[in-house]
Amino acid sequence: MTGLHQFPIQARWFLLLWFVPQFYDPSQLLVDLYLADKFFPESLYSDESYLIPEYFFNFSYRFYNATRILLVLAFCFLITGTSVRPFLRPFESRLLVPGIEVTAFTYFASGALVYLCFFPLSFLTPNFVQFWLIELPDIIHRVNGELKFWPNFLSLVSLSVLAPITEEFIFRGVLLQRWGSKYNSEIAILLSSAVFASLHTDPFGAFIFALLMCLLTVRSGSLILPILCHSLYNGSIWILELLFEIATPEAPRYSMADFHNEWPWAILFCTISACWALRLKGLLPAFSNWKIPVLYTQNK
Repeated sequence: MTGLHQFPIQARWFLLLWFVPQFYDPSQLLVDLYLADKFFPESLYSDESYLIPEYFFNFSYRFYNATRILLVLAFCFLITGTSVRPFLRPFESRLLVPGIEVTAFTYFASGALVYLCFFPLSFLTPNFVQFWLIELPDIIHRVNGELKFWPNFLSLVSLSVLAPITEEFIFRGVLLQRWGSKYNSEIAILLSSAVFASLHTDPFGAFIFALLMCLLTVRSGSLILPILCHSLYNGSIWILELLFEIATPEAPRYSMADFHNEWPWAILFCTISACWALRLKGLLPAFSNWKIPVLYTQNK
């Protein structure tokens, strides 16, 4: 893409939009207070504020952050006169099955890389692994021991709808187009994937996932296929967690001991992903041939 008209939306604003709220966002507190006043007024203004469920603030952050990102995306596309239609053009149906296959591969590869990275670290720096990996927020929620519809439905929407749309538009949309027009396809793919990986708890698995979502963007010439595959990936994790909760309602919270006892799964995931990688190596194009499609046009 080098030499073409540079993509008009600058990457730095979306990087700031993503990073800064992780450390300082006074508006989030106002949103939390407003929503808590609407849904838990009796608990908020009493000594029983602890009765407000933890997932409430998690959902408040996710939905508010997604709304903010979508509004900024819409604003940037509008003021730069950039059409969003090319980003959402239909893709060839023959690409759906290969897209699902690489998505399934990333599930096993990500799992294998989590074990390979964090299993040794769990003995060297157990406190870090406990904080970084073991104590992740729940995606399936129980209220007084029961699986309630609305908290879990909102969790599913957040994971399989909001996250795929916002992340694909930023990382395989804005960042990929901007850096592809400024540098070249290889640098843009690697750089956008590295930034994506840095925002996830499993950076190596997330990097592989991002690379393959870039490939789907390259092959389909659209964000529709990576959005669908991203949604399928996140949704499958939610479903597996739900089935586990249904099957083991009395199971204690996931612990470091559970992680250590999963070493047979680590061997299985590593074996499957290694064999699958050998298969995909013969099917996927060489990285030098991953040329980013130009998805932007100027509105008249």
